[in-house]
Amino acid sequence: MPPPVVAPRPTCARSFDGSHERCPDDGTDLVVLTEVADPLIGRTIADRFTIKRLLGSGGMGSVYRAVQHSVGRDVAIKVIRGDFEPGSTVVRRFVREARLTSQIVHPNTVTIFDFGQTADRLLFLVMELLPGDSLRAHLKTSGRLPVARALGIAAQIAAGLS
Repeated sequence: MPPPVVAPRPTCARSFDGSHERCPDDGTDLVVLTEVADPLIGRTIADRFTIKRLLGSGGMGSVYRAVQHSVGRDVAIKVIRGDFEPGSTVVRRFVREARLTSQIVHPNTVTIFDFGQTADRLLFLVMELLPGDSLRAHLKTSGRLPVARALGIAAQIAAGLS
């Protein structure tokens, strides 16, 4: 069963089943609540992006679905935990990834919109939100990819990197 959803403003204080992203009554953005409250859900980053829900997590950080207020579009925000030292390898690698990735413009790569660090040292990278499942989710539900499909994906990756 999906987690309950509530609106971040009192104009829409009802709960929904998780199938809505906006309140059907007044159109306000809804926030997905999980059993363990994520302190980033509902937080506004750089005065422009409000985090709506968690998309996935890894060892160094997480990726969230957020809304960019200025243009009203949904984006993905990758955040790195704020407990790394300012000059650490993790921080240097993140900044390098953000700078290099933001220079790539190709149909087979994600577009980077912004990156930076909050006052409380949370590193963030804002990118386009792409529809569909991750490769990991696809492999989990469908098993191995057929060779032709795997080669097609590899060719698209190579074209983006070239």
